[in-house]
Amino acid sequence: MFGYDASLQVLEDGKTIKVTQIKDNEGRPNQNPSSQSYQFKFDRVLKDASQEEVFEVCASDALRNALDGFSSTIMSYGQTGAGKTYTISGGRGGFQNRGLIPRVVSQLFTFLNDPSSPYYSAAATSPYQVQIQYFEIYNDNVYDLLDITTQSHEITVFENARGSVQVNGLRTPTVSTESEALSLMFEGETNRAVGEHQLNRLSSRSHCIFMIIITKGIGGAGGGERGGGGERGGGERARAVKGEGAICARLALVDLAGSERVAKTRSEGRVLREAGHINRSLSVLEQVIVGLAEKNRDHVPYRSSKLTHVLKNGLGGGCATILIANVWAEAR
Repeated sequence: MFGYDASLQVLEDGKTIKVTQIKDNEGRPNQNPSSQSYQFKFDRVLKDASQEEVFEVCASDALRNALDGFSSTIMSYGQTGAGKTYTISGGRGGFQNRGLIPRVVSQLFTFLNDPSSPYYSAAATSPYQVQIQYFEIYNDNVYDLLDITTQSHEITVFENARGSVQVNGLRTPTVSTESEALSLMFEGETNRAVGEHQLNRLSSRSHCIFMIIITKGIGGAGGGERGGGGERGGGERARAVKGEGAICARLALVDLAGSERVAKTRSEGRVLREAGHINRSLSVLEQVIVGLAEKNRDHVPYRSSKLTHVLKNGLGGGCATILIANVWAEAR
């Protein structure tokens, strides 16, 4: 995903971006400007793509994976102002501008309510329970976007005996309709931490995670509205606390706060401190991904930040991880 600029070119394979950096020859009027090119390859480049196309390419298979019992994580990454929140949550310009969260929720309940769907929830062989968590990581502390009365110190992140990471203390309501799930999304959106700087008037100052917990099987997870009461699956198929035959999976949709160069944002005071936490956590995320890619790596630094610790089960192991790189270029 990227905002088009003359310095960016999509090659014919539809998977490669060519970036051309033009350097002015200051003080040398008789010489033409020099240029240097770089190429970056991806699984897919979505140029001028609609929100519907982004959903089909990036999220439709992840949703089916979750319904089949395998966890998935979708992250939107990029510089501040590049369109990450628009990708994950959507814009205000109309129904067609819905982001991944509302589209995933809509498709999920379409599957569960369609008698012709293999995931039809009324079928005796495949009852599903859907629960929602919505929280943000602000200055390396976890805050519940669905219950602003809960203090950060009341929310704990820990690993159980199987190595599955759980966030304890979050409100985790069970939803049975699309409208109930979307109401929770809108409630959480109003509680997000945003700020203003030189590059973005409404810059997200936190990493936001919308977690859909899907439990399949008779006698599912249950357990009220506070998270952490059971094994909620990570990169593995996991049994729920209640119901020995239950299978639980998580689909996490992550709106990462934007990386920032202080020289460009001209941040000061509180916004500057926020930028420091944001950039540090994104740096740790990079270290974790590099560590996972290295064979025979003894240690991966998940615990170096709350972001990577919370997402541990969604980054490695048997889960599917999709990273959407939102790219935009400057005029020069």
